[in-house]
Amino acid sequence: MEEFLATVSDRRIRLTLPLLRDKFAKGWGYKKLGKRFKLTEERFRHLFRDQVGAGLREYLCEIRLHHVRRLLETTELNLSKIAIKVGFSNELKLRRAFKKKHGINPSEYRDNAAGNVAR
Repeated sequence: MEEFLATVSDRRIRLTLPLLRDKFAKGWGYKKLGKRFKLTEERFRHLFRDQVGAGLREYLCEIRLHHVRRLLETTELNLSKIAIKVGFSNELKLRRAFKKKHGINPSEYRDNAAGNVAR
């Protein structure tokens, strides 16, 4: 993640990425982030996509799914609690995003992770 940050040339985006990484569960949007730098929603959207190579929703989803994997591996929290903890609005959205990214559902991932630990 730090190497990626070094490739971002715009100071405003360099300041934004650690904020998103640290407070990934918060309801961020282009408008809210743009206001921090006195930019319009549209200008911040363009700047973010240009610098990061992905949209805000996609970037946050990657961060959130990383945390979902860690929680599945290290806790017994149910998916509803994990969804809320990492910023998904509900369990169904978490399940869909996880399946799309990893090709398996979160329960299968947890079972596989538990099987690897037991071996």
